[in-house]
Amino acid sequence: MSSTPTPTPTATPAPVMQRTSVMMVFSQVAAGALVVGLIHLLVRPVSPLVSLAAGAMVYLVYSYGSRLALTGAHRRGMWLIRRRQWQPALKAFEASYAFFTRYPWLDEYRFLTMLTASAISYREMALNNMGYALLQSGEYARAQVYYARLLEQFPHTVLAGSARRVLAAIAAKQGGG
Repeated sequence: MSSTPTPTPTATPAPVMQRTSVMMVFSQVAAGALVVGLIHLLVRPVSPLVSLAAGAMVYLVYSYGSRLALTGAHRRGMWLIRRRQWQPALKAFEASYAFFTRYPWLDEYRFLTMLTASAISYREMALNNMGYALLQSGEYARAQVYYARLLEQFPHTVLAGSARRVLAAIAAKQGGG
């Protein structure tokens, strides 16, 4: 008998998974250093400390501003999930998935476009969250579609492992055991 409990498709706290890519962290450090270096070369402030402060400010404004502008549907979906509003959350994640499918380069190069070190793409998160919202609202068959799509598009990720466990739990529940 396994010591790991089998996940059951019932109301559970909103899943939050944050996985950082080391390569993306290095890219962000390099981008930050580049911004500081450019400010130092172009503006020629009195002190390198001023360049560092200005570079950090530019980096933070761009980082938060780009995420604010590009991930509105995703953030709204998470807000709705926390409030257990499953159907509106589903619509928000569908919008997020559609946006990042239409502009895949924004998601693919998120370490530059949004200065995020996340190893999980917004499309992958959207599929997972759509499945979760449907699961919580008791729509197991529709949830299975999104989890299966996640496995098809992102077969070797941490969320894929989670999707496999959820699909197994749904199958067990539907099988009567």
